[in-house]
Amino acid sequence: MVMRARDALATDGFELLYGLREYASWSNYLAHYHETRFGRDLRDGEVPTMLLAAEVDGSFVGHVGVRLATNPAAVPRGGHVGYAVLAPFRRQGLASEMLRQAMILLRAEGVGEVVVTCRDTNLTSAAVIEGCGGRLESLFDFGDAKGDMRRYVIAPPEHALYLRPLTTRDEAAAVAAHRAMIHGDTHFLLHWSSGDEWDAYVARLRDLQLGRDVPEGLVRSAFLAASVGNQLVGRTSIRFELNEALTSWNGHIGYAVLEAHRRRGYAAEILRQALVIARAEGVTRVIVTCEDNNVASATVIERHGGRLNSIGLTNKFPGRWRRYYVD
Repeated sequence: MVMRARDALATDGFELLYGLREYASWSNYLAHYHETRFGRDLRDGEVPTMLLAAEVDGSFVGHVGVRLATNPAAVPRGGHVGYAVLAPFRRQGLASEMLRQAMILLRAEGVGEVVVTCRDTNLTSAAVIEGCGGRLESLFDFGDAKGDMRRYVIAPPEHALYLRPLTTRDEAAAVAAHRAMIHGDTHFLLHWSSGDEWDAYVARLRDLQLGRDVPEGLVRSAFLAASVGNQLVGRTSIRFELNEALTSWNGHIGYAVLEAHRRRGYAAEILRQALVIARAEGVTRVIVTCEDNNVASATVIERHGGRLNSIGLTNKFPGRWRRYYVD
């Protein structure tokens, strides 16, 4: 289906799978882009990239390339994000949803201003980008005799929640959030103690996100702050693989909202965005857990497609816990 879709988009003026003809086989192509996601095996002009299929109800509807950095060579291919929708699925809002989800992935990688480009004459793409907050920055001539390109910048939202990595500037706010939560039912910071050097802690989190030097007992995972404007309101930990213990009691996604910011829908939005990130990293069945008596958390999970798998005791936490599957 992917190969047929590529042919269809090539005749429609799009390049669905950029550079595919340079590879001897489909498996070689996939292997290369698996490596580039982590910044490995980069060829001249390439940047770390996530190559993603867009699906609706099991049908392949398009493709998204999310470039985790950008350079002049990437600009005519869409800046940070390139996407294409197959003709039968157009005019259904899918391009907008692809771009919105791509921005979630880029924010989670620490990209601040997202660059997206389109032909000046492609008013449909321009409308999609502007509808997602794109601000036209410039027109430029790519030099291919096909006309000018529009260069848009999409800044982080000012009033909406987004997920991002912790930075060296977050120490005071994050430690204060941790202290505010320490006597509650969860902790804000994970794998951190008061004696840790902050810069080293942030670097360890980045290594975990990229799967570098993962300590025994842990797995590749992303620890992300939930921000609204410049304010920390919560956090999430997204585990891209599970060991036996995590499968039993913790699942793929954990999240918390600071008490002062609860009852504003932030928990639901954190989980929604965390699910986008987990699926883009290849997790097909997401496991999410909560305490059996935590009605608010159970409601959030169920509203996002959670199907109750079991209720039982764990050897890690007291009380009974609910275990959900989100497919």
